[in-house]
Amino acid sequence: FLPGIVAAPEEGTIAAVCILHGSGDHKGAYTWWMVDALLAENIAVLLVDLDGHGENPRTQQFPAILEDVSAATDYLRERYRRVGVLGISLGGCIAARAVADGTPVDALVLMEAPPLLHFTRADMRREALALAHWPAMQVFRNTSVHQIADTWSTAPIRAAISTWDLIAALDLLGSVKRIQAPLFLLYGG
Repeated sequence: FLPGIVAAPEEGTIAAVCILHGSGDHKGAYTWWMVDALLAENIAVLLVDLDGHGENPRTQQFPAILEDVSAATDYLRERYRRVGVLGISLGGCIAARAVADGTPVDALVLMEAPPLLHFTRADMRREALALAHWPAMQVFRNTSVHQIADTWSTAPIRAAISTWDLIAALDLLGSVKRIQAPLFLLYGG
């Protein structure tokens, strides 16, 4: 069971992308601008709740969380000729490891996927201040107050492994070396 939302253009779509959210997020958190951009390019989108997040009843654990990627891409392969994955932060680490371990994709995008996680209180303050700048606020332009409140009111992660330990176990740097599909790494400041 993998809770998801599919958004697809009305007809003629041959490609789809699964978006994997970051730690603490869920399938409806801050990704609508990406969905809109992909739909505008006639690409279908699948948003899922990773294990331990949102409506997914499974606990976050390794290596079971890799099954989320294969379940999502298998679902898309039944419906579309070309399938890609876009992973954000923790979702990028999970996607990279799953693809490196053999989950077939036609393309992979990793956004802000951390090789290691060291997130201190100072980092939290810096991130909060960064979100207050106008360019960062653009992520909210297609988001309703209800969606923001829903994102902030989600239940805590249900985990058998901490996000720090999970990211270390996923071994992003080792995974990236083994990926055969076209790969785009996106990092910013």
